[in-house]
Amino acid sequence: MLIVIFGAGASYDALGDSPPMPPASGLRPDMSFMDIKYRLPLAKELFDGRELFAAGIERFQECSPVVTRLRRLPSGSNLEREIERLQGEAAGYPQRWVQLHAIRYYLRYIIWRCEVELIRGSKGVTNYAALLDRLGYWRTLHPSEEVHFVTFDYDTLLERACAAALELPFPSIVSYMSRITRLYKPHGSVNWVRIVENSDVDAANPEHSIIQLGDSLRLRQDSYHVQAPATSPALFEGQNVYPAIALPLETKSAFECPVSHLHYLRRDIANVTRLLVVGWRATEAHFLDLWKEQARVAHLAKVAIVAGTLHDAQEVEQHLRNGGIGVPTPLAPTPPSETRFLLFDKGFTEFLTSPMLDEFLA
Repeated sequence: MLIVIFGAGASYDALGDSPPMPPASGLRPDMSFMDIKYRLPLAKELFDGRELFAAGIERFQECSPVVTRLRRLPSGSNLEREIERLQGEAAGYPQRWVQLHAIRYYLRYIIWRCEVELIRGSKGVTNYAALLDRLGYWRTLHPSEEVHFVTFDYDTLLERACAAALELPFPSIVSYMSRITRLYKPHGSVNWVRIVENSDVDAANPEHSIIQLGDSLRLRQDSYHVQAPATSPALFEGQNVYPAIALPLETKSAFECPVSHLHYLRRDIANVTRLLVVGWRATEAHFLDLWKEQARVAHLAKVAIVAGTLHDAQEVEQHLRNGGIGVPTPLAPTPPSETRFLLFDKGFTEFLTSPMLDEFLA
């Protein structure tokens, strides 16, 4: 079984015709057309001063008091750590809950808008679709192999690629697990919503009314539904809904997905033999812990890591090894051979035409 894990770096480098400029080029990374306004942001760029992002802040003004704090991060800190600090302050300052709700709405807004414009500009030609086409052909040559995907991105570029390259649409939450190829989104998605149980929501202005609920907001347990933000973002079948996306925290301890998805994911992890990591930093300890719990008898023959630099790829390998991924276990039924790690340091776009992809699939 092959599992592919995508992180923010994959969506950041999703356009083969407009890859990010390498730092050594001397050019700013926002010089290409799609970078100017619509390249899907890395975590550190989520509150940049783009015009589209400013529109999101204006729409969800409740988060504006903390935007300066999230833009001017303390030395040695990062966005995830600062949002985690905001969350920690909420116990003694309830207004933080309002701001954190607004951040979720803001994130859904900017990610969805970037994605729509990116797809419009690229006509759907993405690195995701190109990779899935290669994997689809590979499966025809190896019919006994299964291929499943995990993405930590909020966007739906992977879903669009599945529909285009593999004819696998995901119209409902159930469909994510009911296809030959399963798609896991442990941190939620811009097109996922959860049912709000509070009855005191203003029908004339539901989004801001829900945001203002602060720490009194109540969400129905395991109530996930698929709904594109462009349709009716505040209602699902007449019920008030809330964005099902996890806040970008440094030490996430909870998943933002149905319990049933985690059940399938645990089962697949126990059977994985190949792992491809694209643009993922492998810093989600809760996910690595889940992997370590399930992969005690599985043996990874190959792990391919795609990153922007060799240093980044080496860091990912170390994070994986520290999490027990690719490390032999005495519980395996037979002594396993050593896992082979393949490191690619030129990004998603270049990986698609590199010999390493062929080597990994061989």
